[in-house]
Amino acid sequence: MALRRPDPQFRRTNKMPLAVSAVVYEDASRLRPDGRPSGRVLAVRRPEEVGEPFGGMWGLPAATVGESETPEQAVRRLGSQKLGMTLAIVAEIARGKQDRAEGELSMVLFETRAVEAEPKLGRGDEADGVTYYTDWKWAEAEVFEPTAAAGSLCCRLFLEAAGQRES
Repeated sequence: MALRRPDPQFRRTNKMPLAVSAVVYEDASRLRPDGRPSGRVLAVRRPEEVGEPFGGMWGLPAATVGESETPEQAVRRLGSQKLGMTLAIVAEIARGKQDRAEGELSMVLFETRAVEAEPKLGRGDEADGVTYYTDWKWAEAEVFEPTAAAGSLCCRLFLEAAGQRES
């Protein structure tokens, strides 16, 4: 499946940079009748810090697309920087937008394959502005429901694409 390039209007909206999120299946060989993967996916726990959206909740790994990188490059950076693993992009799953206090968030959700079997969560400098996760687990789609209900765009997009939630 060929990856679509984001159009310029989708890339930057209301000064909020484009974000990407990665769906990493534990066993990518398990397929649904429509040919899409099924089963457990990588869930990451966000840190419980003041001002941290969705602190302590389980979600999907996500990153902001840097000024000089493509969404695909951001997914690969997400894998190496935050998860300590190489991610290979399989397909774009969904796109979405969400109004937030600081503007409109635009996101692209990708299905990926992990080259390594398990993540080794990154621990960076808090000054770099990157959210580093505190824990990870392989989880069924239902684990993302509370975070989607709390307003997580990547969790909502994933649940909609997986047929677990109405759009």
